[in-house]
Amino acid sequence: MNDFNSQSQVKKLKALVLICVMCFAKESFSADGFKTHFATTGTLGENIFTPNITPGGFVGLGYKKAVAEAVTDSSGNEIKKAPNGLPFSYKNTGSIQYIHAGYTAAENYAGGYLTGFTAIPFTSFDKTVMLAGTLSLPNSSANVNGLDDLEIGGTWDYKKSADTKYSVGLALTTKTGGYQIANNGSSIGQGYYTLKPSFLSITQNGAVSYAYKATLGVNSKNNDANYRSGNILSLEAAVGYKTSLGALGLKVHQLQQIQNDSGSGVPATVFNIYNLPLNGVTAPNTDGNRIKYSTASVFFTTPVNAIGSIFYIGFTSMRNAFNAAVPNDGYYEIRLTKAFN
Repeated sequence: MNDFNSQSQVKKLKALVLICVMCFAKESFSADGFKTHFATTGTLGENIFTPNITPGGFVGLGYKKAVAEAVTDSSGNEIKKAPNGLPFSYKNTGSIQYIHAGYTAAENYAGGYLTGFTAIPFTSFDKTVMLAGTLSLPNSSANVNGLDDLEIGGTWDYKKSADTKYSVGLALTTKTGGYQIANNGSSIGQGYYTLKPSFLSITQNGAVSYAYKATLGVNSKNNDANYRSGNILSLEAAVGYKTSLGALGLKVHQLQQIQNDSGSGVPATVFNIYNLPLNGVTAPNTDGNRIKYSTASVFFTTPVNAIGSIFYIGFTSMRNAFNAAVPNDGYYEIRLTKAFN
């Protein structure tokens, strides 16, 4: 089996920086609640096993799925009643399939190398929000699928030493996914842009590799909803160990909204017989609707020499969730990435 440091594998490992959003939930009481333009598990994974830089292209396919049956409030407690006092229940089965591709130029720029990339997600979810056990919340319950908000960006990769690499990145998550006020709880997209500067460090010491990454998410206003989701800070760390069969890893991710949501929303103009809104977006809660959560993941990755690719599988558990939808017992993710050098 090829070593993870071989030139044929290096480029495949870089593709993990393109992992895109995994998000399942949005409820009718706010515009952007429980969704962000960040991957729930962060972006570290098989890329921690190489500090090398190899010019060339890469393309990969990924899939992840989760079932969430709980939504937490600003105190971290499960929401069991709606604002009108009726009992509240929630279930969302969501999945995302994504394509990620990019290219690292052979030219040297200021001592480093430039990589451009894109990530294209296709999201599907079947969400049911019920009040009093029998009343379906009309603009939050749906079965939808389609193109989500894609991401484009680039990194400048610098070899600090034979064992350590730094990457400075800048990405933009667009609003290609559909968003509608009348369907604000069940839209595929989020209706705004996110600019994401980042810094990544990867070090390999024999069979052990470790990495950390910090990313800031600066959100634009959702003009359709007259609502702005507050900026986000994402912190990641990972450590892994190579074996003769592949590599085992552990990673943690902390996502923290560092700014309150803002805006006046859009007043509802249509209500059903239960006085539930069929359109509109409410203003942020006084606590700012700040989302926060921590995740821990275990993963395994190995070369698939027959097709010249890298296989990854991981399982994630979420804890300490505030203003967030919480997957039941965690969720899994798989992907296959191939390089073209």
